[in-house]
Amino acid sequence: MRIPEKIRDYLHQRAIQNGRSMNGEVLRILRDLEEIEMASGAKLGGSSPDAGTTKCGRILSSASG
Repeated sequence: MRIPEKIRDYLHQRAIQNGRSMNGEVLRILRDLEEIEMASGAKLGGSSPDAGTTKCGRILSSASG
């Protein structure tokens, strides 16, 4: 998976804070996103091929800023 350096740095710091590997942190974020989508009744992935990526990007952006 290709991850921009800024996001990689954010994930690394978040993983350290939560006592997880970067892989574990990414999985946690994705599981949290899945729970949010299921609770809201949203379709998995949204209406376009990039919708899930966009939602995840918004979560990461809001978490890092």
